[in-house]
This record gives sequence, C-alpha cells and structure tokens, in this order.
Amino acid sequence: MLGILETDYWFEIGYEYAGAVAYGYSRFIEAQAKQNNIEQILFIARDGYTLQKVFETFNADMKGNYVYAPRFLNLICRLDYEKRHQFQPKIIVDYYIKKSADLKSAYESVIFNDSIDYHNFILNNREVIEKLADKEYEPYKNYLSRIVVDDKICFVETITGMFSVQRLLEDALRRKIYGIYWTIIDASRANIDQNVNFCDWKTHKNIKNWDFVELLLTAPEYPIKGIDASGSPIYDQNPTEYETTRKNLYPAVSNGALLFAQDIKEIFGGNDIFLDSKTLVEWINIFCDNPSAKDIKNMALVFHSTESDHRDYIPIFSKLIPFSYALRRPKKAIKEIKSLPLAWRTNLQTLALCLKSPIKIKMRGIQRLQIKFFPYLKNCYFNMILRFSDKCFYRISLGNDIENAK
Repeated sequence: MLGILETDYWFEIGYEYAGAVAYGYSRFIEAQAKQNNIEQILFIARDGYTLQKVFETFNADMKGNYVYAPRFLNLICRLDYEKRHQFQPKIIVDYYIKKSADLKSAYESVIFNDSIDYHNFILNNREVIEKLADKEYEPYKNYLSRIVVDDKICFVETITGMFSVQRLLEDALRRKIYGIYWTIIDASRANIDQNVNFCDWKTHKNIKNWDFVELLLTAPEYPIKGIDASGSPIYDQNPTEYETTRKNLYPAVSNGALLFAQDIKEIFGGNDIFLDSKTLVEWINIFCDNPSAKDIKNMALVFHSTESDHRDYIPIFSKLIPFSYALRRPKKAIKEIKSLPLAWRTNLQTLALCLKSPIKIKMRGIQRLQIKFFPYLKNCYFNMILRFSDKCFYRISLGNDIENAK
C-alpha cells in the first residue's frame, strides 16, 4: 500500500491544512492553560500526536504528555456503554467471551437479535465480567499514575459527544480534570451523570467533514486495545488495510504540519497570528467543497472507522471503483457511488450516475411537481420555479440541486 502513496501530496496537506489547524488550536490550548494555571497537559492519543509537537514549538517550558485513553478502554474497563447503542454492548461481550470459557459457554446458549440482548447478557453475567474488567483496568490505572505527577492538570481532545475519555481519565485518577475540546457535540450531556469541567473552542457543526479534521490530527500508529504491565500500549494485532494506510501516510502529514509551525515561529518570532476557529472552519470547508482530481484520487485511500473497536470503515471523501468491478457488478457499483460522502466523485463516476439516473421526477398531486435533469452533476446550471403559493409550485432544474449538493 505504501508504494502507491504520494508522499509529496500528503506533506502539502500537512503544511496547508494540518499545520494551520494544529497551530490555531494549540494557541487556544495555550491560552486556556495559562488562564487556569495548568501545570501539566495531557494530549490524548491519537489526535494529540501532532498537536503536542506543534504546541511545544511555541511552549517548550510547559509540561506535556502524550497519553492513551481510547474509548475502547472505557467500554471494556468501566463497562460504560449505552445499552441501546447498536454496537457498544456487543463490543464488550465479544471481548470478554474470549477471556472466559464459562462466558463463552453462556454466550453460545443465547440468541442475540439486537443490542438489548447483549445488554441483558452483561447484566446476567455481571459479576464475572466485572472481575475481568477490573483485571484489565489495573494496568491502565498504574500507567496513568506514573504519568500524572502534577496537581493542576488538563487534557486535550478534539471532539466528544459522550465525554467517555474524560470519564475514563477521571475515574482512573480519582479526581476531576479540566478538559479542553475543539468542540462538544452535545454540551448538555456533560451534566447528565456528573459535573464535567470543560471548555470548547467553537462548534463543529459548520465543518462539512469532521473526519478530515481527525485525519489531519491523528498519529502514525495502530489503534490500541489496552496497556500492558510496563505501561506500553497494546496495539491491534490485526490492523485493517485502512489503518495501515493511515499509519503509512501520516508521517508526511505530521512533518508538513511541523514545518508550518516552525516557519510561523521563524517569520513572526513566536507572536500569535490568530488563526481562530471560524477562519479554520472556512479554510477546511474550501477544501471540502473544491476537490481537485488529485484530491479525489489520494483521499480515496483513506477510510474512517465508525466504531471504537474499528470493525467498520467508510470513505472520508471518495472511493475509486475499479472498472472491472463496475463491469461485473454494475448495480452494486452504482449504489456505492451514490453513497459516497460529500459527492466527491470522479468524472467517470459522475457520468455513470447521469446515464443511470438522467431525470428525477417528484410529484405531490397536482400541487407540486419537480423535474430534475442530470441531478448528479457537480454544479447547478439552471433552476426555474413557478410558485403559486408555499404549498403549490412547479420546478425544473439542470444539474446538482439542494438535495444532492455538497
């Protein structure tokens, strides 16, 4: 896989985008740390890898540590899950039936149809699972206790919806910790179970593809499944090809970001150039909205995991469909092309969709009629609406419309 990576392209992505994002966010972290008299900053893996290096370019005297706190550990060590979540209880059950013959035997006697069945299995075998979880948890607690040596600490993450990393850290260390986030998906959740102490930079809702931001701020390492007795990460022993690709391409991204930070420091003498969240969101969205053929080709290598156990992956922008595959399974190929996020498609993919669906007609009685010609084109070239009232109108369009717009 490494042989087909265009290192120069990923270095440019690092310099032009990862560098700007890491710089702007690190300056916010610096301001928050000074305001709260923080003595030690924990940069959470994997998003904290390049972020810590850029931060230390401008703050060499402030103590920082790169710390592992994967959501996977919060699931299996603390059994902290949403019972109706599609996969979370299943991840726990799948993990522990490999650790106990008795659990596996009990598992084989149950029919599982949905997440509630896995939740009930955990409840019915809670004593056994909790003992196993405590055993898994102990090395991680020891690992954190060796790293965290100061009283006034904070940790840095990029995005959260459930505060799982914060709950894991606070539980393992038995203390409240100040959290710094780029964005909180739902801040109201912070007070559901506990009073979480945090700040966020700005909302992510205007970023058109957050997975791209996570690609910019990741690390050249595989997902971890635990911490061993020596405090070293236990990496996934069977990483997917998607994780291997990310691991191989990311050093170039990180090097580009670090060079950006070093150039900014040299040019401006350490003075802040004020890349705020709003500016960076707009900068990221420009990339999302205006892909070149080179962007589509290279980003087709990158897939994002949708779950904490990294079992399912989706393309973050684009996916190249081999011509031979399209010939063998044309219907499935068309379906895959239609589902691509943000409509990042090659010209051939767009042509295939236009030939397959040249016209879309929507009717609601005689009051609403919409005729769309070639709705999968990238741009909208013509749009005419004859409106009689809010509920009665006729519309004709040529090219991409609101429903299919990026």
